Amino acid sequence: MARTATGRFASGGDRGFARVDRPPATPREVLARAAAERRHVEERVERLRQAIVNAREASMTALGVVDDAEAALAEAERGEQRRAVALALGEEIPGGPSVNEAQAAVIEAKRRHALARQAIASLEAGSREVAGDLGTANERVRNALVAVIEAEDGVEHLMEAYDETRARLEQIAMASAPGAVLWGFPGFRASAAGTSPA
Repeated sequence: MARTATGRFASGGDRGFARVDRPPATPREVLARAAAERRHVEERVERLRQAIVNAREASMTALGVVDDAEAALAEAERGEQRRAVALALGEEIPGGPSVNEAQAAVIEAKRRHALARQAIASLEAGSREVAGDLGTANERVRNALVAVIEAEDGVEHLMEAYDETRARLEQIAMASAPGAVLWGFPGFRASAAGTSPA
């Protein structure tokens, strides 16, 4: 189906469907979208937070495996010495893991621990980035909320009533001031002007 120069879609004859543009979003629709985007970012923040907790637990577990593997390597090295002594004395050779196997286990345990640490670093970097996104999302929600409030029909009247009330209160306060009361007496006006009352 081809689009004509007028923006219509036609197939064959003159029949077609005119393109309909969507009306601009209302302030409340903008606010709803901004709130939904913020919820999405908040969910990402929470998922990252939990992922960091899990990664740290995995790192601690991997570090424990490293300690165990190094202890097993030390035991294997002592076992090698005992086997060498038993072989020299013609005694029964004790069993146990070889040093090569224990060394391979240490290398693998350290590799897994390093991967866990790298995962923590990557997740924390992602968390800092998402924290910035959350700040932006909060600002969009605030701006959208202000737009909604400003668009309400009664807000303008409320602001006008507030300004009128504040002006009246200021007039009352000025009229109630001591100077304003004394200024109404002729003697006070004359003394203020530097002359004697009549």
